[in-house]
Amino acid sequence: MPNAVIDLLNGAFFSPSDELCSFMGREKSELTNLKGWEKERTLLAEQVLKDDRTPRFVDFIKHGKPFHLGIFPLDYQNSEKTHLSVFLFDAEKEIMRKCEQESAFQALSVLASFTRNMLILSDEALILTASPEILTQWKLKIEDVKGKPFIVMLASSDKKRVHEKLLSAPFFSEEITALRGDGVIFYALLTAERKIIKRKLYITVRISIDTLPYEIDEERESEHYLLNIIPSMAAIGTDRDLLYANKEFLDFFSCDDLSEFFNRYGSLDSLFVPRKGYLHSKNGDWLSQAEYYIKNDSMVKLILYSPVRGEYRTFSFTYKKMLNSPKFVFVFIDITDIDSRRFVLQDENLALEQEVERQSHEKEQAALLLKKQEELLVQQSKLATMGNMVNIITHQWKQPLSAMRLLSYNLLEDYKDGLIDNDKLNKYIRETTLQIEYMTETIDDFRNFFLPSKKLVAFDAVEAAESVLRLLKPLISRSGVKLAFQRSENIPKALGVPGELKQVLMGLIINSVEAVAEHQEKENGEISIDISADETDIFILVADNGGGINPDVLSKIFEPNMTTKADKGTGVGLYISKVAMANMKGLISAHNGEKGAIFTLTLKRG
Repeated sequence: MPNAVIDLLNGAFFSPSDELCSFMGREKSELTNLKGWEKERTLLAEQVLKDDRTPRFVDFIKHGKPFHLGIFPLDYQNSEKTHLSVFLFDAEKEIMRKCEQESAFQALSVLASFTRNMLILSDEALILTASPEILTQWKLKIEDVKGKPFIVMLASSDKKRVHEKLLSAPFFSEEITALRGDGVIFYALLTAERKIIKRKLYITVRISIDTLPYEIDEERESEHYLLNIIPSMAAIGTDRDLLYANKEFLDFFSCDDLSEFFNRYGSLDSLFVPRKGYLHSKNGDWLSQAEYYIKNDSMVKLILYSPVRGEYRTFSFTYKKMLNSPKFVFVFIDITDIDSRRFVLQDENLALEQEVERQSHEKEQAALLLKKQEELLVQQSKLATMGNMVNIITHQWKQPLSAMRLLSYNLLEDYKDGLIDNDKLNKYIRETTLQIEYMTETIDDFRNFFLPSKKLVAFDAVEAAESVLRLLKPLISRSGVKLAFQRSENIPKALGVPGELKQVLMGLIINSVEAVAEHQEKENGEISIDISADETDIFILVADNGGGINPDVLSKIFEPNMTTKADKGTGVGLYISKVAMANMKGLISAHNGEKGAIFTLTLKRG
């Protein structure tokens, strides 16, 4: 992508962008009138005509200092070939970056020269440099191989396989068949790793060769050599017999040679300790069992007893068929410590899982206990409220009962005096019926108040509040408190449990009556209830002029066992109110107003 356009007719920049001006350290007017580039713009134009995209470099002054600018020609912007698009860059930074890459490569070259048996390849597996020892062992000079693929140093049978791994695998280690410069083939152990150094990808290759290579036709010597370069227990043989074994193998079984091993143990597979998940011999067919594990991408493991160490050791087992031979190379890598740690980790994980399960169970039990305790508190609160309600109903029924007793007495007296006619009789019946209806309404309110229900329903919050006020009318009248009840127009249905809301409202109103009685003269007490709504919620405010709540405890009044009534309170009323509102997907909050406390109940619209 171009980041500038040069006007070839006058040598200035055509419509320079803000980013370009910032980069060049010039104002727009300065760039559009920039002179002195005649030679550069001519050469740039010639480059484009020749399809030459070599960067050009120009020195100019930026902020009072020389600045090295790189210009990469791209293409003409119009058919007259008068406007040339270019890509501008900080040439000094680019040179620094290349120097860093070059220094990184130089560092790797030095590393290779001081490290035994190392080659450094490009990310395309081309040979960049090699240690002197490698070149000596391969009987090559660096000029023979530099810039060539690494596979020129391998026998034909390994070229494709090793090259594909070098290009794709981040790390691998395996046996290779090497090709010396004079045509001799020998075995070696190759370890390759891809590394990024200074944003450049390299492949480092180490070759394990402890002695001079042996020619492949010297079969016995080459097999001994192959075993000696393997740093673990290793042997060569068939699925029935062992033919050669390295020193690590013989030392593990405390044997001087294979003859002693066979005389003492008979065969290798007879030493496998039978355990589930580990290689063991069944009718001598242990190699097929190992092949089955490998095909299923499983690690082949076996257990052997070491008479030297007096203990069982765990090994990972792998094997490879030798070229043009029925023999196999068997390699045993001791993983006892790793395997033991795996079992320890399994035990630790199991113990951790059990502890997590125990804690989870304890949390579930604690949650159930808390729920039962809350239900018990709710029930206790209801019983306490019911006691208050019975007292209220008793007071409410006294007046109609007294009126009905007086009506019955007057009816009897009028009857004795012969003053009863149809009109007077109907009057007595109407007045008695009104008293009975009043008492029936009181009982209905009482019954509905404690109607057991936990299901959320849509209900009339205004009607619920009015029902509570009817029940509390005698209490409020006796207290002398002035009650103001206000509601907005068209209050929608609320979502909740009507009985729960009534209980919360009754508790708040009774608390307000008690607070006002303690703080105000009887004739000055005031309580207001206001119901309103918005697009999502319904709000019920209960306010009084009882002096408010102590600020030190205001934030804690909804906690269990927290009371503002000293020895007179249990500390569960407001907590139960909070639980009840939460069960209805609602909220209860409190704050102090100018004259007293203000409680707000928030319910979702139904």
